[in-house]
Amino acid sequence: MELTPEIIISFCSGLLISSFIFILYLKKIASERGAFTKEKDLFFETNKLKSEKYFQLGREAGIKEERNKLQVRIIPYFEKEDGFFSSTLFVGYFEEVIYNGFSIGEPSYRSLKIYEKFKQENFDKITSITFDTIEKIATSYISKFGLSASIDRNIDILEKK
Repeated sequence: MELTPEIIISFCSGLLISSFIFILYLKKIASERGAFTKEKDLFFETNKLKSEKYFQLGREAGIKEERNKLQVRIIPYFEKEDGFFSSTLFVGYFEEVIYNGFSIGEPSYRSLKIYEKFKQENFDKITSITFDTIEKIATSYISKFGLSASIDRNIDILEKK
């Protein structure tokens, strides 16, 4: 028997086609048995808990780091308005949010109380009540939001006539 080019070509093409069909058959069996999916799922499950743990640790560290950059500064505000027969005292405070040493927006004013017919003798009592209220506000910022709060203890009275 002589090997002619037709015989060699038909033998090679049959070998290639049968190899291709065999590879498709093995792929079908592997996908039915789920070999690749099982390996992928096993890898995912073994690394999932570790990845989630590191993710949560990084997230908490990032939140803590950013919260340390936020600060609320509370500045008491007293405005005395002299009338013809009596004086009125407006008591409040300014809140200023500071991020990394820079002010965010404008300080916002919060009114606490207006004292009609104000007497100068009661000013020390009013300032102590005001500072107690501001201390409670600062404590609520610290406990509720985890922010640091500072209180400006300088007493400046704005007088209007």
